[in-house]
Amino acid sequence: MKRTLFVLLATVAAWASTAQTNFSGGIYANTTWTKANSPYILTGSVVVFPGKTLTIQPGVVVRIQPNASNPWDLRYIEVRGKLIAQGTAADPIVFEGQNADTNVTWSGIKVLQSQGGKLEMNRFHIRNAWNGIDGDQTDSTRIAWNNCVFEYNQHAIRIAAPLDLTNCRFYNNTYGILGSNVTSNPSVVRSSLFRKSSCAIQGLPNFWVDQCVLDSNTTAFYFNSGYWYMPAKFTRNQFLHNFTAIMDPFQSQVRANLFDGNVIGINQCTDCTLDSNVFINNELGAGLYAETYFANNEVGANETGIVVGKALWPGSPGNPTVIDNRLCANTDYNVANGGNANLDLEANCFCLSDSAAIDAKIYDGYDDITRGLINFAVYDTTCTTVMKRVVKVNTAGADESTLKGVVYPNPAQENIGLEVSATEVVAVGADGIQRYLSPLDSEGRRWSVLDLPNGLYTIQAIADQKAVLRTRLAVVH
Repeated sequence: MKRTLFVLLATVAAWASTAQTNFSGGIYANTTWTKANSPYILTGSVVVFPGKTLTIQPGVVVRIQPNASNPWDLRYIEVRGKLIAQGTAADPIVFEGQNADTNVTWSGIKVLQSQGGKLEMNRFHIRNAWNGIDGDQTDSTRIAWNNCVFEYNQHAIRIAAPLDLTNCRFYNNTYGILGSNVTSNPSVVRSSLFRKSSCAIQGLPNFWVDQCVLDSNTTAFYFNSGYWYMPAKFTRNQFLHNFTAIMDPFQSQVRANLFDGNVIGINQCTDCTLDSNVFINNELGAGLYAETYFANNEVGANETGIVVGKALWPGSPGNPTVIDNRLCANTDYNVANGGNANLDLEANCFCLSDSAAIDAKIYDGYDDITRGLINFAVYDTTCTTVMKRVVKVNTAGADESTLKGVVYPNPAQENIGLEVSATEVVAVGADGIQRYLSPLDSEGRRWSVLDLPNGLYTIQAIADQKAVLRTRLAVVH
């Protein structure tokens, strides 16, 4: 008897584990798909007609069977009525290709708001779709989903409406989110993960990304050229190991983010506001153009910390404002001049006490004559007090002729005298290298040239943090 009961129970369990429901066609009446009858194998496309509701219970698995005779005929679920798919933490609802592998084998869920289509979804998974969720909604009604998972889709979400996503996860999609929200109601993504996408988020203007992790994507956020002029906001995110973390942002706010281990942290940020961010271990921390405001950021251990320049189109606005940053210990350059304009970066700390060492990590007109020059300052070890300023060029527009003066003798062998007093004298040779002369008297009128190789130099004398003399000098030992 016990043996018979055991066999009976085993048979029931086996039957339950293999239970499935095949379905295709239209939903013409309110219908519920139950966990007891799961998985649901869709042998053809399914349409929920206007005024009707398809309710899918927690724990249901929906598998879409490919068209064996025509693999290009991707089957779909089309919602012209209402789809309710509210999973739970223990029992999410799953939509996937029948083979549940890494290939795209079905079209996805299409929502036709134009015919009354509406979704009520949370705690669901979508895999293997061309467009995981695709909608024609164009009004400003916010679409809110929590705890959703998208894997191995071509486009995980493609909806022309404002989104509100919380605690969602995107893995191995070609595009995580692709859309065109141009309404006044912003799309918001919070506390979500985007990993290993070709592009995690593309082309969504009026967008706010907050407290997310964007890891190992080719591009984490890309401003589609069609919507490039629209702003976005990035706060408290971690951009990790992407090729490009943020591509070509315009008039966007980037605040309190971590950019770590990317090839490019931010590419060509134009008219943006960036403050209180950390850029470390990137090949390039950030490219800052036009009237970008860059303040209170930590930029260190990158190959190049920041590139600063005018916008890349004719007649573009002024230069970026770069103040109160720590630009320290980047391996190649702490800062590079991205254009031919002269720049004042004196309100930034380079964490070095030697002006020559600081200048060695600045790429400007002394390294490439097509670039402008960069003025800077030397701070104390706390980065709070300016010890001295290095003024290579007068950026305030003073008459250069007032800076001309006389050094003697010229040519010089051992030392030179100046007709003005100076606190610092810099000699720039044909090689573009700055060399700082040693003072020989307390008045700053005699300076040694013994350390200068033979050659022709431009001499600049500085007093009271301003250039007071600029002339040419030949050195012949």
